[in-house]
Amino acid sequence: MPETPLLIQTSSASHSQMMGYILQSRDGSLIVVDGGCTADGPALLARLKKLGGEKPRIALWVMTHPHNDHTHAFLCMLKNAPEEFS
Repeated sequence: MPETPLLIQTSSASHSQMMGYILQSRDGSLIVVDGGCTADGPALLARLKKLGGEKPRIALWVMTHPHNDHTHAFLCMLKNAPEEFS
């Protein structure tokens, strides 16, 4: 767990523009803001596992608006790997 809250801006795994952030609080809780496109889903899940362990618990997922570069990574993870996070 981080000594201070950690804010990470995620990078795109696709050729599409995207914006996503992960916040890890002092207690290790993870908050995702947006997440990226479908192609960003696997990389996002890998980053969440690096921060939160083999089955990271996402306390909150915020989608700022319904464009695919903000929502589809979440939908990809939900469809393809729902057992790998909670």
